[in-house]
Amino acid sequence: MISRFAFDENRQNRKVAKKIIFFFAVISMVFIVKEFGNVETTVTNQYSVGHREATPALTDTDSLENVYESGGIVDFKPPEGTGAEGEFLNGPEIMIPASERKPVSDIRYAAFGSSSTWGASLKHREEECYVWRLSDQSQERGKNFAIRASGPNYPATCLSTMIGDDHLDVIVLEYYMMAESGLDKLARRARERFPDAIIVILRLWAPDRIWKNGSAADKVHKWAFKNGFQGGFTHNEDFKKTFLETAGDGWDFFPEGRYKKEFQENVASEVGAYIVSMPFNEKADGPDGWLDIADHFLGNDSFHMSDKGHFWIYTQVKAIVDRVGVPKNPRVGEFSMIDQCYNWLLTGTLDESVEYSSSGSIVKMPRTEKYSLEFKDEGRDKNWILLENKSNEVMNIALGYMTTGPPPSKYPAVEAKRSDGERFVLDPNSSDAYGDKEVHISKSVDLGTIAPLSTLRIFFNPEEESEWPFRLVQIMVTPRDEGAVASE
Repeated sequence: MISRFAFDENRQNRKVAKKIIFFFAVISMVFIVKEFGNVETTVTNQYSVGHREATPALTDTDSLENVYESGGIVDFKPPEGTGAEGEFLNGPEIMIPASERKPVSDIRYAAFGSSSTWGASLKHREEECYVWRLSDQSQERGKNFAIRASGPNYPATCLSTMIGDDHLDVIVLEYYMMAESGLDKLARRARERFPDAIIVILRLWAPDRIWKNGSAADKVHKWAFKNGFQGGFTHNEDFKKTFLETAGDGWDFFPEGRYKKEFQENVASEVGAYIVSMPFNEKADGPDGWLDIADHFLGNDSFHMSDKGHFWIYTQVKAIVDRVGVPKNPRVGEFSMIDQCYNWLLTGTLDESVEYSSSGSIVKMPRTEKYSLEFKDEGRDKNWILLENKSNEVMNIALGYMTTGPPPSKYPAVEAKRSDGERFVLDPNSSDAYGDKEVHISKSVDLGTIAPLSTLRIFFNPEEESEWPFRLVQIMVTPRDEGAVASE
């Protein structure tokens, strides 16, 4: 197990049931540190027995009373006991002495996630995304590695390609719904590379996580649409009034049960990470009910995080960093695997070293800011890409392609045929994890191995007619024992 802190056996066995409060007066800053051990948090059953909560230190300018007013953010105070805390799941925190800390202006941040972390629904994402707030708008000290319409599998498989020689002090991982498709691997690789980094795992939600009597057929957003409320219904006072008066009881929060939460918690415990949860409350009405929380935290689509939501994440991560500190000279480890990956989904730029048939071209997908490699229908075995293994080892190969859900997909099922004759079928339907929610996301498939210092041609043959053409967005060449898992 790799973790941020090493503890001797006696310290690990010591109970941390005491509350310890330290007050450090430093002219312009007050740090408040609280430790709780073996505590059960009862508010909406957010955490199970034995988990430890770490309440962030708050500076004079970032107190709970005014933190949401900074930078023009409208005041919002989360329900008491929820959200405004980072849960550290690897024993007592170790505070780095002030004299041994890296200056705030030198701390380097990175965020990995999907559309919310990328900044979907924000008007000025370069300024409002939480990772760039943390880096004081520096694109050099703040790296946004989020990929829209994607889960953690690609960054988990391709981390060394994505970050290169960048050094990271604080790493934020957003994934919840698709956590099981690579969050554990991503966190382990990040910890392997940066033993002293602060890792924060986010737990975000939207109205699609609230179901009537546990039924995917009755989600809040579906109820809203059926009752004539579209788009940003969480910001509509008529919707709130109608919902409270007519929706009735029996609404379940996080209906998938504890398994997704437990998956996040197991990952956090293994690598010594924090979990920061977006505030929630199972009651709908009142100033701290989920209707008001959604109004504040979600953007104009009632799904992605708003500028206020990004600002809130910024305050939570900043509080953790301010409290525990980043060492002046953090260690940098070696990657146990070096990958060769290509992703043109957001940039529309595919490395010139990747060859593909003349029938293919990089095309911007209609009504999106995403790009794919699309092929004209010129007959069987006319559409192909050429993959190269530049290493001296046998490598795994995987491809990322676009899918939709729920079934039937707008994309065709496709036969992927290797030049050595091995064949695979690419399922065009998105993961069942999204139920009947309409999604348009990438999915990856493992296509076996490629010999050292060799090339391999992959042919793509649609097996059916479809509304949209087959769209390829990622190539992953990774060491054999770290191959990609077929998932979003």
